[in-house]
Amino acid sequence: MTMSKPFEQKLGIYYICRVVPEDCCGVVGKREWKVSLDTASRTEAEKPILPRLAETNQIIDDIRSGIYRRYSDYDLEQIGMSWGIDLSHQLDSYQMLPPTTQDFTDEVYGGLSQALSH
Repeated sequence: MTMSKPFEQKLGIYYICRVVPEDCCGVVGKREWKVSLDTASRTEAEKPILPRLAETNQIIDDIRSGIYRRYSDYDLEQIGMSWGIDLSHQLDSYQMLPPTTQDFTDEVYGGLSQALSH
């Protein structure tokens, strides 16, 4: 696995940087992972590096074995609920009345039926 610098300081905060393997870039959506280590202390920044690298190793292994899921079941449930609420609001804003025979006749004959009935 190719890695860039294990951490770098950016604006006083340390980050872990890791190159995403080329065969995984399409799924990950980027060429490099950059994750904040949430500290300005180099000593503190070194502690979470191995667990973070283990997380990226697991993601790479899951992608390559075909079991990687970008979204958890919880995430998918939240997305579905949000989509359902949005759709419900959109439908509420329309009057969903079934078309009548008169509507069809008017559309086809351009109101001719009204003119003939008088």
